[in-house]
Amino acid sequence: MPVIGVGVVWITGKALGRYLQARTLDRFGEITEGAIEDSWVDQDSDGDKTHYVAYEFGDGIQVAQKVKRSVYEQLPLRSHVPVRYLPEDPTISRMDL
Repeated sequence: MPVIGVGVVWITGKALGRYLQARTLDRFGEITEGAIEDSWVDQDSDGDKTHYVAYEFGDGIQVAQKVKRSVYEQLPLRSHVPVRYLPEDPTISRMDL
C-alpha cells in the first residue's frame, strides 16, 4: 500500500507544479512574439500519438510544447505565435493561443 500512496503523491505533486506554473505565467507573465521552428509527432507502442511544436523567442530561447492535434495542424513552420514568459526566468513559457 505505501507504494501506491507515494505514486499518488508524486502524480499529485507534478499536477500541482504544472498548475502553479500556469498560474504564475497568467499573473506575472509578459507577452512577446515567437516563431515556430519545428513540429513532430511521437507515437507510443499502443499507437497513441502526441503532438509537439517547438518555438523560439527572445534571445534564442527554444521551447518544445505538447499541443492538441488541432493546434499542431494550424501552426506551420516559421509562423508567428504569441508567447507568454516569465521575465525573471524566460525558460518558463508557453504559447499563448
